[in-house]
Amino acid sequence: MNEEKDLSVDTESTDTQQEEVKEKTYTQAEIDDMKAKWESGFQKRLGKEVDRKMKIYEDENFKKDQLIDVLKEQTGRETIDDLLDMSEEQYGVTVQRTRTNKNDAKVLGKHDAKEILDVGDDDFVESEFNRLASRTRTEREEETYAELKSSLDSKKTEAKRKKEIKEKGLDETVVNSEDFKTFEKKFSKDTPISEVYDMYEKVSGVKEEKPFSAGSLKDTKSKQTDEFFSVDEFNALTSKDLDDPKIYEKAMRTIRHNYRK
Repeated sequence: MNEEKDLSVDTESTDTQQEEVKEKTYTQAEIDDMKAKWESGFQKRLGKEVDRKMKIYEDENFKKDQLIDVLKEQTGRETIDDLLDMSEEQYGVTVQRTRTNKNDAKVLGKHDAKEILDVGDDDFVESEFNRLASRTRTEREEETYAELKSSLDSKKTEAKRKKEIKEKGLDETVVNSEDFKTFEKKFSKDTPISEVYDMYEKVSGVKEEKPFSAGSLKDTKSKQTDEFFSVDEFNALTSKDLDDPKIYEKAMRTIRHNYRK
């Protein structure tokens, strides 16, 4: 007859062992020793990886130096800048000569544009703009080009505006006032200033008998079946509203009809 084995678990003994594991602590000396071993192993692995990367880097630089020496010998050029000049001439490209990030390039490009604009010579600004326009530009030159273009476009727009003011005999005190400029922003850039002036001149002194309700912009859009805007409805329009062809057309009809002389 087989002897029956006791398969029961001594739970009290197991609990005691778990408690001992949970309460295991390390002395500062043990912690320092483990940390030193880990750091030592990490430093060794890091050192090997750095050495490997440096070898690849040095090999690449050696090849570059060899290539440069061959090019100098075959072309008769003496410096790297001479070789870059030759490459730009031969391939029609612009080679960046200094290392800069995008933010640095933008700051330097704006500075270059400011120096050109500060000269105060329109012909010089135009010539520099044309020079940059006709070449492949670096990031720095691209920023300079953009700044010069913005300045030239603003001057052309202002010149066109002044010419129209003079030809139409508009009151410069009115068109240069802040109130008029705010009113003018309600229109698209292609709207002649004379039309804006005509509308402003007649709207500025007109008062509606009934005040316009709150949420006028929403009301304005809901009344697109009407042929014309009221004064307050027109004043509620924004430049974004006037980008809508239907709203813009209705605003122009209002100018020509309701407020014509």
